[in-house]
Amino acid sequence: MTLPDVVVVGAGVVGASIAFHLAAAGAGRVVVLERGLAGAEGATGASGGLVRMHHPHPGMAALAWESHRAFEEWGERAGYRRTGFALLAGHDRAAELAVHAERLRGAGVPVLLLSPAELRQVQPYMSPAGIGAAAFEPFSGYADPARTARLLLEAAGVEVIPFDAAAVRGGRRGPSVHGPAGEVRAGTVVVAAGCGTRGLLPGARLPLRPRR
Repeated sequence: MTLPDVVVVGAGVVGASIAFHLAAAGAGRVVVLERGLAGAEGATGASGGLVRMHHPHPGMAALAWESHRAFEEWGERAGYRRTGFALLAGHDRAAELAVHAERLRGAGVPVLLLSPAELRQVQPYMSPAGIGAAAFEPFSGYADPARTARLLLEAAGVEVIPFDAAAVRGGRRGPSVHGPAGEVRAGTVVVAAGCGTRGLLPGARLPLRPRR
C-alpha cells in the first residue's frame, strides 16, 4: 500500500485547515487521523466559535483577518453570522485599549474605538456604567466550529481515519503515528492536537502550557 505523503493528527479546525491548504497546494495524498468525530473533539468541540480579530499579537490579528475572508465566503455553510464584536475596557484601561486598537488598524484590521455613548448607539440595551471605551469590530461574529472543521475536510477531499494516536516517532523508514490500533507511517506527519500535542511527542521539549 502506498504511504500517505502527509498525515495530519487531529481533525479539529486547525488540523482540518492544515489538511485543506496542503491539498490545495498539491501536497499529494493527505490523510487525517482523529480519535472521534471530526470537529467534535478537543478545543474545537468546546469552542464558542467567536470570529474576531482582537488578539494581543499583531501577527495573530492579521492571520485572523485573513481567515475572516473564508467565513464571509462560506457563510451559512460554516454556521457563520456577522454580528459585530466589542471588547470593553474600564476607565483605567481605556488608554491601553486605544493603543491596541491603533495597532490592529496598522495590521489592516477594521476596528473602531467607541466612547460609552457611541457604544449605546450600537447596542442600546447595554448599560455604559463602568465602561471607559470599547473596541468595536463591525465585521466580526461567530461560526459553528464543528461545521467549519467538517466543511474544510470535505472541501479538501482528504481521507479521515478513526485512529487514537498515542505517540509520534521518527525512524529510518520515516515518521510514524502509533496507537492501540497499530501504526500509520507517512512521508511527513503534522501534529495538530492542540494542548495534547506535547503528549504525542515523547522527548520533545515544547513550550506548551495548557490552561483553562
